[in-house]
Amino acid sequence: MRHGSGAIRVWREARRVRPGAVTVLQLAALLAVAACADAGSDAGDEGALGALSFDEVGAAQLTFSSFGGRELQLMDGEWSDPMGGRERITLLPAYTAQVDIDGDGVHETVGLMQVFHLDYGEVYGLYSVAPGAEGPQMKADRLLLNDFELENFSVADGRVGLRTQRVGARGMVQRTEWTYRILNGGWELEMQRTLRSEDPS
Repeated sequence: MRHGSGAIRVWREARRVRPGAVTVLQLAALLAVAACADAGSDAGDEGALGALSFDEVGAAQLTFSSFGGRELQLMDGEWSDPMGGRERITLLPAYTAQVDIDGDGVHETVGLMQVFHLDYGEVYGLYSVAPGAEGPQMKADRLLLNDFELENFSVADGRVGLRTQRVGARGMVQRTEWTYRILNGGWELEMQRTLRSEDPS
């Protein structure tokens, strides 16, 4: 199993502002409104926590349901069996996003991980980690039990999208699109669409 180098992108929406479109007076008014909004937000949501960085998640102790609900201490984005076994977890920093993935008003850190699991072997997985009063908290994790090569990763509209490829019979390359979202506290497969197979020759 491989993950592509540079083939996977986290799409982020950006707004363009035309230079000179806002006057000085308009800018001052906008800043005043923003300051009032921030003050109101701070007063009404005291103690609110910001999105976690990848480094914060990669150094956290998290509960993984895909590993039987065990609490595992990550270091530099990785965990391996301290008894010398084959189990391991590696968070993939290139494939992460900070987004309110489940619509609860809290920005989670969402991303992909590579896992070696005793039951399933080497697979990919999804995770979502949120800030908590006592440190980072795992919101949901799931193993993706598919033998594929990852081509694309995207996050938009509360969903994670993946595009994968695998080599099938007679060397035909089959591409598939997958969409996952968090429902009832866990990652659920919302859509799977197989694209046209291609003959590599």
